[in-house]
Amino acid sequence: MDFYTGNTSLYSDLILERVKKIILSDDKKIIKECVNPLKNILQDLPLPKSQNKSKLNKEDQLIVKLFQRFAEISYSFETLGLIYIYINSCPYKKIPQHQHLKYHIENYLQEIYLLKERYIAYLNIINKEYKNSKIEIELKDVNSLLRELIFEVFGGYLELRKSHVHYIRYNDNEIERLSTLELLCRSDDESLKNSVSNLYKNNYSNTKRKWREKIKRDLQDIEKLNEVYFGTLYKIITDENKKLIIP
Repeated sequence: MDFYTGNTSLYSDLILERVKKIILSDDKKIIKECVNPLKNILQDLPLPKSQNKSKLNKEDQLIVKLFQRFAEISYSFETLGLIYIYINSCPYKKIPQHQHLKYHIENYLQEIYLLKERYIAYLNIINKEYKNSKIEIELKDVNSLLRELIFEVFGGYLELRKSHVHYIRYNDNEIERLSTLELLCRSDDESLKNSVSNLYKNNYSNTKRKWREKIKRDLQDIEKLNEVYFGTLYKIITDENKKLIIP
């Protein structure tokens, strides 16, 4: 799955075009606040101490804020894509297959909830930054529609997350059954071990396939969400020349 396609790519190019100008700036204040921290990250050095008051002008502050929050959404989507790959096989012989599967399911549930929150937060930032601007009313009109779309895509995970929010371990009947079967596989009785081992392998394969199919559907739904979400924002926050409107 690719995050940077269609309207998402169009939106990304819009923000990156402005970020590039900031990064390439020869303004010493901008270099100290934006460019030097980036260099430190690339060189694995400690970040400079943060300033209480930004030295960037209002326009550049907006660009940096939009870029940082957009990057967080991108990171979450890409993490979900990696889990889709990782969940396919367990390369560690010392780790039971169902534990490997459970670990990635837990990470998936946490990351998909985080992604939903980041979509909402991004809308809040844009509405706040463009308050009292000429596009404020238009943004308010689409805000509720985009929120409804977000909850439609992620709604199935919200109830589950309520019990997972404090990092309670994820459990379902299939994983618990696999755990029990794996324990029985340790029996000294060869006959029992062989019969249970085959049952464990079949159950593990079925559970893994179920989650891979589920994650794939989720990623496809999120890609469709991105098309509407970023396509709608792009149309509103750009002018007739396809340039970013600065409030």
